[in-house]
Order: sequence, then structure tokens, then C-alpha cells
Amino acid sequence: MDKFMKIDKDFLPIYEFNKTFDEKVRKEGADLFAFSVERNDGYSECFSIDVLKKGVDDALNFRRAERFIKTALWTVGGYKLKIIANDTLYKSLENAYSHGGKRDFDVKFFENVYDAPFSVERVPALLKSKRELVAADKNECGARIGLDAGGSDIKISAVENGNVLFSKEILWQPKVNSNPAYHVKFINDALNEAAAHLKKIDAIGVSSAGIYVKNEARVASLFIKVPENDYDAVRRIYIDAAKRLGAPVTVANDGDVAAMAGAISMDMKSVLGIAMGTSEAAGFVDDKNRLWGWLNELAFVPVDMNENAAVDEWSVDIGTGVKYLSQDGVIKLACLAGIEFQTSVPSERLKVVQNLLDEGSEVAATVFSDVGVYLAYSLLYYYDFYKFENVLLMGRVMSGLGGEIIMNKANEVLKNHGADKMFKILLPDENFRRLGQSVAASYLG
Repeated sequence: MDKFMKIDKDFLPIYEFNKTFDEKVRKEGADLFAFSVERNDGYSECFSIDVLKKGVDDALNFRRAERFIKTALWTVGGYKLKIIANDTLYKSLENAYSHGGKRDFDVKFFENVYDAPFSVERVPALLKSKRELVAADKNECGARIGLDAGGSDIKISAVENGNVLFSKEILWQPKVNSNPAYHVKFINDALNEAAAHLKKIDAIGVSSAGIYVKNEARVASLFIKVPENDYDAVRRIYIDAAKRLGAPVTVANDGDVAAMAGAISMDMKSVLGIAMGTSEAAGFVDDKNRLWGWLNELAFVPVDMNENAAVDEWSVDIGTGVKYLSQDGVIKLACLAGIEFQTSVPSERLKVVQNLLDEGSEVAATVFSDVGVYLAYSLLYYYDFYKFENVLLMGRVMSGLGGEIIMNKANEVLKNHGADKMFKILLPDENFRRLGQSVAASYLG
């Protein structure tokens, strides 16, 4: 149990679990465990750690290795696992990441994303990482359209040589509409309206919730109601719309574009952006102002190694970020602390806790303090993958007094672990709010 945690006393940060594991390896001897995660067009990332020798504690080895692979899959994305490991560990991982195995959900999910069968292979050596790099700096050259497709509105901007000529919000209801024609019309109408303010179009940049591969919508909550047999009509929705206007398009996850907007507006590099709201959304811009083509789906990355950790109903996995760094995390802690709700709507439950905090409730203050502990340890774990210098926190969980408590507690925990000099935690400034994601999206490509 962490000394900072007041409510969720069974919380076992994966960061601390890994430190304990590494110490055991140093005392008892090490074997190499390495793997690569490969996705479309040969893009891949390689990872390696020392694990216990075969036979020392094979079950513990599996826990460490399986959570590492789970993290890499949802951080980087991919459908091919190539593994260097002893035969016992390899076999356990092969069984877990197979149809009907422990990670059956993940296997099927990534098969759907990449339109290819998921594979696990034992290899003697790994090829070097190959990273997809997309410029994410302030590209003001030419006539550009930026589109930010959100769950309740489309934000559209026409920008010429850095000057915003037109910007507008258009209300829509994508998550309740099953007819693909509805989605196609709204996207095309929005682009047409922006195009009317430009003599030509040099590039179109799109910020959109979901997972995009080669600018195609592979898994997107915006189109959740579109039947599978009609999905092809929205799969290439941005590609087809841009082709009609005769312009190249670059589509990026909205988390990446939010991080990009923060980096531009606050004049920073190496930024991990995390939005704590309905779920946990994330994006990353590196120290050279580039996106890496990673998924950054941190909502499904493990942060708690407690064997009785909270269950994510969608993936049926335990201890993943969605139940800790979102409104679900606040609600979970509130219930543990004895706060009762008269509503079952998550967003309204979050508001109840925020209102209690505004009224001076010490219990509500402790809830947000514990979220700060979750955040600090999660950032310490994420740092191993991103090596970020700045963390930009967004979302309704971070609003108001609760956000201040979360940030202060996170900084306290980080300082205690000597990590306060590694990176800074920041909240969006007014420049970020003025920039907007549609304008930031226009800089893509």
C-alpha cells in the first residue's frame, strides 16, 4: 500500500511492482526478455527487460512480461509479436495472446484494427524499431483546412499562411446515427464551408476520436452505431472527402492533436497530453515536434497490479487506466469512501463529487487527492515509454478545485520519488484555448 493513498488502500502501482520485480532479478539472476510489436507498413517498436531465470518464479515472470506486452500493444499498436524468452515464458505468453486465451479481447481488437490475423512468434533476434514520424509543428505554409470531429460538434477552420480566415462549430449527433450517409454529409458540408473561404486547398488536417491507420477509421466511437456491413462507407470518410476537394489529407487521433495544440500554444516540446473525462485519452509530441504514429490508448494500459483491481467492462481486463484516470476513477473512489448517489449517469455522479468538494467536503477532497496518487504513479510508468518533459492535463476531471488537488498531490508524490525534475505537469493556458484543435489540425501534413 502506498503511504499517500487514503481510500484505495489496495492500490499497487505497476511502477512499484516493477521496481520490486527488478530488485528480485538483481538478487537472483537474470534472463533476457525482449519483444517487438509490429503494425502496418513494417512499423515496429522493440522493448527489452531482464526477467527471472526459468524456474525461479515462472508465474511472476509471466505477470511482469504479460503486462509489459499489454502496455506496448495499447501504447504503440500492432498485430505481430516477436518474442525472445525462455520456452516456459514464451509458451505462457503465446497462450495468453491467442484466440480463447487470457488476452482474447486484445487479439481480436487488433485484428480488427489492422485487418490481419494476430501472430506470436519466438525469434532469436529482433530487427531495429521503425517509427512512423509525422510533423506536428506549426506549419503555416499555404491554404489549409483543419477539421476537429468530436462527439457533439465539428469544429472547422480555413487557414491561409497562418491566418485564420474562417472558423465555426457545427452541432451533430454522430454517436446515435446509424446511417453512414448522415456522417458523410456532415463531414463534406463542413469541408465545403471551409473551402469556400480559400482559393485553393494545399492540405487538409483532421483531428478525430478513434484509431486511424493510413488515414482510415479502423475503430472510431463517432461511428459506433454504423452497422458492420455499412462500415466501409465511413471507413474512408476523410480520404474520400479530401479526394473530392483535390487535396491531400492527414488524419490524427484527437489526443495527438490536443498534445500538438498544447505544444504549439505553450511553446513546448516533448509533451504528453492526457484528457481525463469520460475515459482517459492521450497523445504525444516528441522533442522534435513529431507524432510517432502510436495509438496512445492509455485508457487500456495497466496501472494497478492489485489482483482484485477494478474491472474495465469493455475489455474485461483489470487495473487499466480507464478506471483510474477518468470520471470512473472519481466515482469508484467516491463509492469506496461512502458517498451515495441518486443518479446512475457517470457525468452527473462526477458533478456530485465536484459539488461536494465546492461545499467543503473533506471526503470529496480525499477522493481527488487519491486520483492525484493514481496520476503520479501512472506518469512514472508512462515515462519509461515516452520520456516526456511536459505533461498537459485536460478534461472535466481536471476542472475546478478538484483539478488543483489532483495536480498538487501528483506533484507531491513525484517529488517524494525524486521525479519532480524529470518532467513538469501543466494545465492548458488561455493561448491553448484560443488555438483550438481544428486550427491545430490544419498544421498537419
